[in-house]
Amino acid sequence: MIAEKHLHREDLVGKVIDAHSHIGIALREAAQINFPYCSSAEDLAYRRKANGVDFAVVFPISPAFYYDLPTIVETGDLRPAARPISRVPYERENRLLLTDVYQFCPEHSRQFLPFISVDPGRLIDEQIASLEELEQEFPIYGVKIHPLMVQSKALALLDVGAPLLAFFAARNWPVLVIAHIGRAYCPEDVGDAFEVLKAARRMHFDFCANTSAYAMEHLPRAVGPRRVLFGSDMPVVRIRMRRICERGFYINLVPRGLYGDVSDDPHMREVGDEEGAQLSFFLYEELLAFRQAAEAVGLNAEDVADVMYNNATRLIAAAGGEIAWVHSKSVTGASLRQAQGKL
Repeated sequence: MIAEKHLHREDLVGKVIDAHSHIGIALREAAQINFPYCSSAEDLAYRRKANGVDFAVVFPISPAFYYDLPTIVETGDLRPAARPISRVPYERENRLLLTDVYQFCPEHSRQFLPFISVDPGRLIDEQIASLEELEQEFPIYGVKIHPLMVQSKALALLDVGAPLLAFFAARNWPVLVIAHIGRAYCPEDVGDAFEVLKAARRMHFDFCANTSAYAMEHLPRAVGPRRVLFGSDMPVVRIRMRRICERGFYINLVPRGLYGDVSDDPHMREVGDEEGAQLSFFLYEELLAFRQAAEAVGLNAEDVADVMYNNATRLIAAAGGEIAWVHSKSVTGASLRQAQGKL
């Protein structure tokens, strides 16, 4: 028997919903002494309260326990381990997320809508068997797929990963959400994407970890405010930073020495002490960009309310409590045109 849901539409109406946050451990960041490297349900619960967020959709951070850990730490590449800790990608990470929410921190569980994660290109039948075990024990509200993180292709869902789609459909997971606005962090990333994707009426976008007022302005102009969702990407947005773009390449400016050795990350650049002292939190930079975009587009209070909570509530209710979130490496039209007719 599938575990009964602990939250329903009436619980979410009129509440601020963070549609994108994480619980778990980023093993590579921890091994390299970088920040942030972990997030727990208890940690998120207090940060949610401090920032005026009522509910949070939560996903695992990474699928590291199926892969060779020294290779992940040294290169970031995902190579299946000879003797993996997890039988399939995300097996332990999904269970840790659900156990943390429902068993380790039951006093906070009603603040969270836990989603599981899958790899769309590997061990499909085995992943489904793992999910069937979990859904007997814990309420699950949806699925998040991050092809870039697992180094698979999203389009695998139309091929080898098709049984996953059938599994989701049987549980009424019909909605596609593109996280980070498809990682359109610079104006050059946008291209003709919104023109291509606006016809996919079941596609929605969250703007987590995105500080591009340009992308946030052009998104609602193309698809309307009812297909845009607020998401934070906690714990990533806990860092102090400001994002700039140089010839279409995004760079996060961070205080010198605050986040470990960032010399091998081309998207991170340390700044001097005086400038570093003026940097705000990533989350506030994201919200500032949304405010600027909302003013440029002319969104009214009702539109902003849709983005901050109504849209997430409608999606969860319409999907019977379940939604599929998908990351995309790029939101450019060329990369997603092939899938347009399927959405």
